[in-house]
Amino acid sequence: MSKIETLKKKILKYNVLSIYVVVIFFTLSSFFIAYSIIYEKYQTDINIIKKNYIQNQKSLMKNQINNLINYINLSRKELKFKETEEIDKLLKFFAVQIKNNNSKITYSKAATLFSLFPHLSVKITKNKKIVFIKNFDSEDMTAKKMKLKKYNIIIGIKNSVIKQLVQKKAIKYIYTIRFGAKNNGYISVAEILNYKGGKNFAKVIALPVKPSMVGKILSDNKKDAKGKLYRKEYLKIANTTGEGFVSYWFYKYSDKTVKPKISYVKLYKPWNWLIFTSVFLDDIDNVLHKKELVFKNEIRNLEILYIILFLIIVFIARILIEKENNIIRSIIEEYEEKINEKNEILKQNNIYLQTEVDKKTKELINSMFKDNLTNLPNREKLINDMDNKYVAIINIDDFKEINDFFGIKVGDEIIKEFGEFLNSLQITYKLSGDEFAIIADKPAKLKHMANNIIYQLKKKKFQTGQEEIKLNISVGIGQTLSEADIALKHSKKRKKQIIVYNKNLPILKEFEENLKWKKIINEAIEKDNVIPYIQAIINNKTKKIEKYECLMRIKHENNIYTPYYFLEIAKKTHQYETLQKIMIKKCFDRFSKTDYNFSINLSLRDLKNEQFIRFLIKQIEKYNVHSQLTIELLEDEELISDQKINEVIHKLSGIGVKIAIDDFGSGYSNFVYLIKNLPIDTIKIDGTLVKDILNDEKQKKLLKKIVEITKEFDFETIAEFVENEELYLELLKLNIDASQGYHFSKPFNINDLN
Repeated sequence: MSKIETLKKKILKYNVLSIYVVVIFFTLSSFFIAYSIIYEKYQTDINIIKKNYIQNQKSLMKNQINNLINYINLSRKELKFKETEEIDKLLKFFAVQIKNNNSKITYSKAATLFSLFPHLSVKITKNKKIVFIKNFDSEDMTAKKMKLKKYNIIIGIKNSVIKQLVQKKAIKYIYTIRFGAKNNGYISVAEILNYKGGKNFAKVIALPVKPSMVGKILSDNKKDAKGKLYRKEYLKIANTTGEGFVSYWFYKYSDKTVKPKISYVKLYKPWNWLIFTSVFLDDIDNVLHKKELVFKNEIRNLEILYIILFLIIVFIARILIEKENNIIRSIIEEYEEKINEKNEILKQNNIYLQTEVDKKTKELINSMFKDNLTNLPNREKLINDMDNKYVAIINIDDFKEINDFFGIKVGDEIIKEFGEFLNSLQITYKLSGDEFAIIADKPAKLKHMANNIIYQLKKKKFQTGQEEIKLNISVGIGQTLSEADIALKHSKKRKKQIIVYNKNLPILKEFEENLKWKKIINEAIEKDNVIPYIQAIINNKTKKIEKYECLMRIKHENNIYTPYYFLEIAKKTHQYETLQKIMIKKCFDRFSKTDYNFSINLSLRDLKNEQFIRFLIKQIEKYNVHSQLTIELLEDEELISDQKINEVIHKLSGIGVKIAIDDFGSGYSNFVYLIKNLPIDTIKIDGTLVKDILNDEKQKKLLKKIVEITKEFDFETIAEFVENEELYLELLKLNIDASQGYHFSKPFNINDLN
């Protein structure tokens, strides 16, 4: 069977398969979409039914309790009205009796009469002497008085009696109440004895489903089926809003399972009655079950519909497949003939192309092992040739200056000429930039070869236009490129032309120290041991703290290290920016919670970093420290010459941040430019100008002049390194605004700031 015949069968097979896959995918996808729509509608209906059911139950419970309270209030009014009518009738009766009996009321007549009204209280006096008294208590009575001839008659009913009568009536009414779909809803009452809760917080007044509980004392530590102290929730409502709903789980005796339950609780304050009712929420399960059956029926109908639809689509697809396969067969057979014709042409082309590929491969291999500029063997060729040999890396000293002064084009010409010079003495490899390499089987031999190159180089001049250039080199020798590179770096540092690598080179200890500190810095970042320290800056006139300077420290093995130990290494290992960001966040967070002003130190490196400046401004705005913050910048030539740095300083000043020049007088000084072009607020005078003014009159005069100029332009002046009282008093005479130094405060942990 030919390859084309096999391919034809595969195409026809995959065509059939792909159509059936599309049909199945379409059917299943549309089925699941329809299923999802029906299911989502089902879930929405279920949620609405549940929500409405709970809301209806809440309203029903609330209405039942409110109806009870309305009944109590109405009963109180009706009873008081009824008793008032009886009292009025009795008073009229007494008036008739006194009139008919010549103003005489005997004790026996009064006792006989009032035995018919046991709930009434009576007091009858004649000439301030008690003739008759029954259940009389003026502090607990609603009474009416009548003065008739020599008699004072008071008839009333005790409020406590009215309360008892209404409570009995209300309790009787409670036992008649039933509500809900299954008529199983009821109302219960407990009298609160102690609003603070505890074992005896309430007493049962009415419980229709369990009358034997009436009079029992309740504890608020009762738990529901899942451990919730639901009676504490009742007590909380009584002590706060006076009414509310409580959800909990309770044992349902009808089906012997734990079900969710909800209670409505309301405090009737006049009697300290806690009135509550509750319903089980599973009563809606029958409705939900019916809804579920409807859903399942819809899904069953959907399945039947899609099975029928699938069979119809498969039948149609089969007809289409037959037609497509016939078309595909004819197309393949037509192209089979053309392919056979082309194959012959391709065979001839392949022979030609193979020849060209072999040729280009050789060229590519050569280019892979050659440097494009010098045409010398490159680094890859060196690595390939270095088997068990030593290598010397040769570097042109200060070649960057040649590129900067004469331009890169001239620099490239000199590199080419220098490479030819080296290769004329010894087989030379071109490495990157201005570095070359030679190899030998022994380091002594390489050293001898390097000395010869240096000797020959002294007699060699490199011409560029009218200029003659003399080149000097440094050489590092080692068993590997890495060792040779370390030796080369050491030769540059020690200004020795040739260094052979050995394990005792001082630069290795430096590398080892750098690696140690890189690890310490990483640990400090990971373990949150980058700690801001602060040092107070004192107002010279008031001797009060004016602000604090933030200083970076690292904690390692219970030791605190200053930037002297780690800052330069952090810059080389790209950890510096992370340290600065940690300092900024911690300092801004701490001082944003105080009224103190504070300052942070930024380098020109920070000001050039656009990403860092965006971070800085974002943190200033986040912590709102615009008016508290001063940024201290080291005096430097770039501060003046770099326009981009100038723009950043103006931007920071524009958002309210103060700018200070730190260590003023220690380096490059262009006071005129600072005054005219930068928004400077503060000059911090370097400690080297301050500490010797007691013994050096010239230093003192220089400092005095600096202060006079700053005062002319309203700059604040701060003296650093103020170590003793004598120096402080002298600075005060020179009219310096503030001082910073150990005389007033050593740096301390920012977390110790009060």
